[in-house]
Amino acid sequence: MNKRLVLLGMLFLLCSGAPTYAQKWSLKLGTGIGYASGGDFSAGVRGLSDYAKFLYSDLDGEFRPPHLAADIVAGEVIVYVRPRIGFGIGAGFFQLARSSELTYSLGDAPVREKLRPVFSAVPIQANVHYRIPLTARLNLDVNAGVSYLLAKVTWQWEQTLAFGSYQYTFSDRFTYTARRGGLGFQAGVSIEYPLSTRIGLFLQVSGRVVTIKAIKGSWTEQGGDGTYNFNETATNQKAWYYDWETNAASYGQIVFQETQPASPTFRNVREARLNLSGVGAILGIKIRIT
Repeated sequence: MNKRLVLLGMLFLLCSGAPTYAQKWSLKLGTGIGYASGGDFSAGVRGLSDYAKFLYSDLDGEFRPPHLAADIVAGEVIVYVRPRIGFGIGAGFFQLARSSELTYSLGDAPVREKLRPVFSAVPIQANVHYRIPLTARLNLDVNAGVSYLLAKVTWQWEQTLAFGSYQYTFSDRFTYTARRGGLGFQAGVSIEYPLSTRIGLFLQVSGRVVTIKAIKGSWTEQGGDGTYNFNETATNQKAWYYDWETNAASYGQIVFQETQPASPTFRNVREARLNLSGVGAILGIKIRIT
């Protein structure tokens, strides 16, 4: 209920304005890069890699979590109800993805494992803007607001084992997908430089605080050796995180199953949290509509 009241309040402010000021509308479009931590999912990627280092003496490579969002796109419509004050509604898209692999041997068989976690989100946001003239041509825009993120989690793992002398290859491929929303908050500052009376450039630096919880989705696992093949699926599978304490060390683990994992060696067992908090920079154009 509180989330709805906040969003409704922002919408009301957007649609209302002072009758003594002719409202001015602008459109901002931009693209850029960003950084996000990933939360439990990043810790799970590191845990898988660290345990493999302990287990295989001939290990080559490592699993690396995605942190860089190199394909941010964003747009926002702003109505100025005062010369310096405006309210905006915007949407965008960003994605964190990284493929990494490691190789090792099981006896005489070389093994290759690949991991590709992908975290994407569509933020729908409402902002308050305050414009500060710096010079005759430069403006500083300070903004903050709330957002609702529609997030998607994809976790792809693949293993290939080959006995060259027997011309035998076995493969196993696992894919988990889930969608979940979450409420967040953002704030930023941008420098605006007009190119004409209608069009200008802007450079914005902003930060976001948001964590996606209670992630539930489905997985498929398929593979085989050409003679024996398998294809399994499951739905209503939650994403879980725990610290696995073994060999005098602790390894973060991510698993996907319906019930909570339980073992005397598991610590901090919880539903996995996807932390999309981070910072970003966007370069774009600002178009005055009215």
